Amino acid sequence: MQNEESQNKQASSVRSIYNYIMGLLWTGVGIFFLVAEDFLSFGSSNKVVNILFGTIAILYGFFRIYRGYKKK
Repeated sequence: MQNEESQNKQASSVRSIYNYIMGLLWTGVGIFFLVAEDFLSFGSSNKVVNILFGTIAILYGFFRIYRGYKKK
């Protein structure tokens, strides 16, 4: 019984760390799309689409970080 509880706690900790890492990655991708036009040429990329995707990615990244915090 105690072994099962410790396994559940360890699995929860691993999921929390995974959510933190994925949240940071999504936030980084969002920031990249917001500033990428300044550094790279995407050819015929639409600035509105880049801003929209970047904003959504950042919000999703914050959500993943929050979810990791709440699970811990």
